[in-house]
Amino acid sequence: MKRMPVLFVVLLIAVLGTGCYVNEPVATNEVAARRDGGAIVGCVGPGVYTDLGFFTDLASVSSNALTVVIGDKEVATKDTQLVGIDITVQFKRKTDCDSIKNLLTNWALLAHDDTRLQDTVSNITAQGIKVAVRNFTLEELLDDRDSLAQQIRKDLVNETGKFSVDVLSVGVKNVSLDPAYSKILNEKALLTAQIDAEKRRQDLIRQQAANQQLEQDQKVLVLQKQLLAEKARTDVDLEVATRDSKVSATKYQVFAQNPSALELERLRLLKDVLGDKSVIYLVPQNASLNLILGNLSGATPITGTLPTK
Repeated sequence: MKRMPVLFVVLLIAVLGTGCYVNEPVATNEVAARRDGGAIVGCVGPGVYTDLGFFTDLASVSSNALTVVIGDKEVATKDTQLVGIDITVQFKRKTDCDSIKNLLTNWALLAHDDTRLQDTVSNITAQGIKVAVRNFTLEELLDDRDSLAQQIRKDLVNETGKFSVDVLSVGVKNVSLDPAYSKILNEKALLTAQIDAEKRRQDLIRQQAANQQLEQDQKVLVLQKQLLAEKARTDVDLEVATRDSKVSATKYQVFAQNPSALELERLRLLKDVLGDKSVIYLVPQNASLNLILGNLSGATPITGTLPTK
């Protein structure tokens, strides 16, 4: 009876040694392949699993994202300029069952060892950098880093697809220039800035000149309008003077043709000159009225008022 427990334990150890698994956990960041005698018979997600079959086991594969930064200090561009390139790559193992089978069957070391997988991706990327950069001139490389990243990613996807790795992102972290060439670019940038500043200064001068010309043109328009107004007033004044002249000429013609009218006008004017209407002058016949003011003609003034009818 005592031999039965011992025999049971021996049989249990033998069974466990040949395979099977009891309460085997699969983490949330893992996918596991169920194997029977080394052959993959299915895949399972996160959970706890038990299989008491002979020669069965679970092989877990991590689905964590990994990141590597790959740098190359001297890479030749299309126009034979040496630059330094730093690339950041993020990737992870694919988690579909076919990919898990491929990893465990053909790339067992890459399936379980993150460091080895990172080294493999880094080596592929380093080679891809040299090939991709050669397709760009330095100016293109500086102006369009995204195109470089896309080309490296395209080559990387083709290579890593062989061992079921999904490339999540590729980015150009840095492009460093040769110090001598960097100095030239800085001088060029400074010269360009100076040229732009001079262009802006010239534009300002032209704008100021245009403003001054506009101001002068406006002044000319104002003066022209004033001149037209003055001319109009002059034309009116000339017309008035012309009419007055014609009136005066008509009057003088009347005086020239009618001596009596001239005499009456002369007497009217003299009346206004003598002023005092209360004085009556008795003028000798044929005496000159021009001498009355000096009282040289012998005229006798009589004061008083004229009798009224």
